[in-house]
Amino acid sequence: MKILRSKCITKISSQLLLVLFTASCLTPVDIDTRNIGGTIVISGQVSSLEDRSSVQIGEASEDDRLPIPISGAEVKLLDDVGNIFYYSESPSSLGTYDLKNSTVIPGRSYHIEITLPTGATYTSVPETMPISAGTISTNFEVVEEEFIDAEGTVSQLDFIKIYADSQLPDGASNNHFRWSVDETYLLSPTDFPDPFGSIPPPCFISQNADPQRVTLLDQESSSVNQLDQKLIASRIIDFSFLERHYFTSYQSALSQDAYEYWRKVNILANQVGSIFDTPPAKIKGNIINSANSQEEVLGYFQAVNESYDRFFTLPYLLPIQLQIKKCDFTGSFNSLDYPTRCINCLTVRNSSYSRPYWF
Repeated sequence: MKILRSKCITKISSQLLLVLFTASCLTPVDIDTRNIGGTIVISGQVSSLEDRSSVQIGEASEDDRLPIPISGAEVKLLDDVGNIFYYSESPSSLGTYDLKNSTVIPGRSYHIEITLPTGATYTSVPETMPISAGTISTNFEVVEEEFIDAEGTVSQLDFIKIYADSQLPDGASNNHFRWSVDETYLLSPTDFPDPFGSIPPPCFISQNADPQRVTLLDQESSSVNQLDQKLIASRIIDFSFLERHYFTSYQSALSQDAYEYWRKVNILANQVGSIFDTPPAKIKGNIINSANSQEEVLGYFQAVNESYDRFFTLPYLLPIQLQIKKCDFTGSFNSLDYPTRCINCLTVRNSSYSRPYWF
């Protein structure tokens, strides 16, 4: 693969305290939460793909960047013909609720009703799930880019760039789309010799590959049915590429209201440079307190039709030599001689011992 040279500037603001989640916890969008501590945050989706239907519930904190998860809520999904489905809380992620073994049908309208442990109830505006999402295939290249961190330090780093070739549905009633990329990689901790020959279990880290990027298309205004080599994610190559590293790219057909929500996120982010800079205003979602419509609730619940493509990388598949310290045993039994991730892989954010069924 060809290695290119270009420039990229990334800036992360420490003033941002909240992450809104949609389409599971893998697509974070940071919003300034000064003076909104205690605000309820509810975001997520119902998807045509079974393992992509998830809701996150939290309470904004004045002192922390992430919302405080709210556990023990009842989360119901209702459609326009009277069916009711229940999200269940993830045992490995408090405040995250997943929909399993439920059949949703494109063309029907869906909304959620949530009852918190306090008794407060919240509901979303019904959205109709689009009929089709079209198809997507992906490829990647490795490029070297100039990277400027939050302290202003400039360095040359290798990035993986993911591109989509998309076929959009013809004549569909819905023509609004968003692309996102999730990643899941394997992290094996250091295997220290012991008399029993025990091997520590590996971790699996799942997250959004490029949370700063919001890639959208209004098919009606663009008058296109096919996209070639559309950049949908850019990711620094680091220790996570030392073992098997999966990328799953999603092509999501959205309602017009969901598209407008993400369009506003994109506009506000671009005004200040990135999603990790403070937007000049809050973004209104589609969730309300059933008893108090004046309460400000952050987040959005969407009904999406999705298609996906998945590939993985291994070190020998990359056109570069990884100059990164591995977790191999070096002969030293001193844990300080190893990166923290090598001693306890659960210290890496979004890690767990749970292996995805497709990994």
